[in-house]
Amino acid sequence: MNNLILMTVLGLSSGANAAISLVNGDFEDGTVTTGWDAFGGTGNAETTDPILGSQSVVSTNSTFAQDFSDANDVFNFQLDFAVRLTSVNSTQRIRLRGDNNSGDLITMRLSSGGIDTFSGAWGQRVAESITAGTDYFVRITGTDLDSGDRAYTVGISTDGVTYNTGAETTAFHSAGVGTGFETIVLDSSSGGAVWDGVSVTAVPEPSGAALIGLAGLGFILRRRR
Repeated sequence: MNNLILMTVLGLSSGANAAISLVNGDFEDGTVTTGWDAFGGTGNAETTDPILGSQSVVSTNSTFAQDFSDANDVFNFQLDFAVRLTSVNSTQRIRLRGDNNSGDLITMRLSSGGIDTFSGAWGQRVAESITAGTDYFVRITGTDLDSGDRAYTVGISTDGVTYNTGAETTAFHSAGVGTGFETIVLDSSSGGAVWDGVSVTAVPEPSGAALIGLAGLGFILRRRR
């Protein structure tokens, strides 16, 4: 019975991650820009040298954006994407924003020394030697955006399995507490970049999951008595 109690608490408290329905996040559906707002630039076309699958999107002096969650703010999330730079000049940006492309939560850039984020000034979040022509997999994990404890981590990988992840940080751009992540922007103002495999996963809030686990434990104890 004790093992059953432990398994119940662990199972209920862990929760299951829920995928967010990004439209054409892998750029495999329809034309390469299906589901994305694309503006500016001259290189908005599929590439014959994708990172994942059969299509990627190439941006040259251009921006791609998608508001993926009109109905619900996402306060706990994991964002994954793959990127290859044509040149490394710190102008390729990834912007995490609130509803309808408003409220800058996290603004990142790829530099030769790693990934930086902006919070009044640029600061390095993870150190990594980034070179042109190399495929990288980037992961941003954000927690508790609806509270004063909000924070996030940034990780980078060359194989999509083993990540070099920086320390947890509270270096947000400008959006205030309570602004949920609803819009992703892929921006290449110069130099060019290939983007692929964009996905967003909603992570259950730890506090809520723990309460469910405790409720399950209480039910089992009552049954034992």
